[in-house]
Amino acid sequence: MMDAMRDWTRLAISAVAMAVATGVFIGLPVGTAQSTPPGLTTTVTVSGTTVLALDDTFIDTLNERGVRFSAKAPATRAGRDIGLRLAKATDSAFHLDGALVLVGPTGSKLQVKDVVVRRGEAGDIDVTTLVGKLDLMRTESVVTKALPTRKTVKGRVTTVIRTTTYTGVLRLTRDTATVLTLKGALGAYAFSPGQTLGTITTRLVETTTTTRPKPATRSTRTDDPRVTYQVKTKDPVAFITIDDGIITPKAALDYVEKHRIPITSFLISSQVTDSKVRYFERISRWGSVQNHTTTHASLATSDASLIKSQVCPVQVDFRRTFGTKPWMLRPPYGAGPRNTTMHEVVGKCGITDVVVWDAVVDNGRLSTATGSGLVPGSVVLLHYTGNLAWDLKVAVTAIRAAGLRPANLADYLAAPVKRG
Repeated sequence: MMDAMRDWTRLAISAVAMAVATGVFIGLPVGTAQSTPPGLTTTVTVSGTTVLALDDTFIDTLNERGVRFSAKAPATRAGRDIGLRLAKATDSAFHLDGALVLVGPTGSKLQVKDVVVRRGEAGDIDVTTLVGKLDLMRTESVVTKALPTRKTVKGRVTTVIRTTTYTGVLRLTRDTATVLTLKGALGAYAFSPGQTLGTITTRLVETTTTTRPKPATRSTRTDDPRVTYQVKTKDPVAFITIDDGIITPKAALDYVEKHRIPITSFLISSQVTDSKVRYFERISRWGSVQNHTTTHASLATSDASLIKSQVCPVQVDFRRTFGTKPWMLRPPYGAGPRNTTMHEVVGKCGITDVVVWDAVVDNGRLSTATGSGLVPGSVVLLHYTGNLAWDLKVAVTAIRAAGLRPANLADYLAAPVKRG
């Protein structure tokens, strides 16, 4: 009877040693979602493998006592190395698939069901077996090393893979006076406190996949702009657009950069001085810069030369200044969006979309064309004024209250397909 109890005790100690491979997961940000611009779909998956290289002295001790162990899938064993995989991660602890069976000298078996590693600079380890929970081990001196990040882009999908290795030492924490209760029997173990049981190395892989929305199908024609008051979509999105560019309040820029808000800036080119260029680049970082004419003259006219002078030079200027030729035009005052003369002229300049709006935020007040609130696809108009930061907060709050999220208009009104 006493031999059986000692056998179970030795098996329990060995089980803990085998399972401690989870210790290297201490302190990892497993499962943390990455912050991405609104309008994109992002998923983060975390996988991990841990290899425990048992210390020769510890292995010799096990052999002297007739203890052996086996690994079952998903655990693996290669010589003195044991491999385990991450099963679940929480904010406070990490779990590994046990899948280990310890066999004592009399044939008694002890199966490891679960291993829990508490997060922290040094972590205690709880091991659940068929005869109860054990907490005799901890990991120490964990060294972290980040490997080069890999990034691939395929169509609308961007994949970023971050790999980190964690290497630590596993030690026994209890003294020889401690006894274990196994199936109601008491037995003492004979390992030395502080004894090194092995070295553990974990390779953790975090994969972040970001998918851009599928853009609207575009014709190759550039002489027939479409008119948009509200984007046709079932996605829970709305679009913030800001006009003119006379005033560039820093508080608005800070708010946009803090929350990574997609902004479509419809700018008057005469207002885009050298000192303002960087401001518009930053505030439109998650959106785009588009055409709002040269001097804000009305385009509700049959004067083709006036329309051309107001729109076409902006195309050249903005391509040189911001690196991208605009394809959207917002007519000043929202006047004449379906003017056939305007369509004929601006189409030849490369404009494919005439964008108006169905909602306005002005001086902290939201109004909509229907009076019934924002809907999927709503285009919200703001202006570069001293109240812009306030208006932005009102717009974002209203969008979220409607169950929507701010999105990049350029993802839904795509740039035109180049001809020939």
